[in-house]
Amino acid sequence: MLQYVEQHDIHPVIDGVYPLQDVAKAFERMEKGEQFGNLAILME
Repeated sequence: MLQYVEQHDIHPVIDGVYPLQDVAKAFERMEKGEQFGNLAILME
């Protein structure tokens, strides 16, 4: 799969990046279906 992604220059769509303390906000966005793409959670 990684080879295919690299060959076709595929990049994931990132809708938003949330710090760990805001993970509830990320889940609320996902539950409402407001995101377009992935939601990333930063674990700092």
